[in-house]
Amino acid sequence: MTDRNPDPASEERPQRRDPERGRPELGPGTEGAGYTPLPDFETRPKPRRFGPLAALGLALAFGLGGVGVWHGMRPRRPAEPPRVEAQAPAPAPLAQVLAVGRAEFDRAATEAAREALKRGDVPPVLAQASPDLRREVAEARMDLFSVRLVDTVAEDGDVVIIFVDGKPLGRVDLSNAGAVLTLPLKPGTSTGLKVVAEKDGGGGVTFGAVTSQGQVMSKVMSVGEAQDWTVLAR
Repeated sequence: MTDRNPDPASEERPQRRDPERGRPELGPGTEGAGYTPLPDFETRPKPRRFGPLAALGLALAFGLGGVGVWHGMRPRRPAEPPRVEAQAPAPAPLAQVLAVGRAEFDRAATEAAREALKRGDVPPVLAQASPDLRREVAEARMDLFSVRLVDTVAEDGDVVIIFVDGKPLGRVDLSNAGAVLTLPLKPGTSTGLKVVAEKDGGGGVTFGAVTSQGQVMSKVMSVGEAQDWTVLAR
């Protein structure tokens, strides 16, 4: 006789299969079977682990690389500027110095000029001189000295203007034979003499001065150029 109301728990349940392994999944009461069902999960690759030697190699690689980068980035020392040897300053050109002695002192011309100036006359040797120069001669602060001026190259019509201590003395036509120039000078001291080239006969203006103490020659000058001399009256 068949039981019409069977125990639902006793009914045979259909077995489920593990979709990945293809094995039937046991129902309740099947503990102690030959394997334990595994939970569902996705299969993932295992992470790769580095051994001690690999880690040491990486550390060395990074260390050497860092040293190389640091070495490459190390700032270079700035280039030193080239040394420039100290040079002595160029010597200044020597001033032209003309010395005159007692041989050039013109006593007769000096006394005659003073007598004329006292009378209010202008002596011929000071005809082109400035009033200041005449006054200094009249007051015996200056004596008259005779100096020969020459054209040192060619007698071609050079003309110069002479200034004594900044005061005009006169114009002189230069020649190879020379022209005597009477200079008012301060005895025992120096006097400034400026020579200005006024006319060039050709090839530049050249002149020289001759005394018992020696001679001095000028440079070649163009019209308008000047040269300063120092005259020492001994």
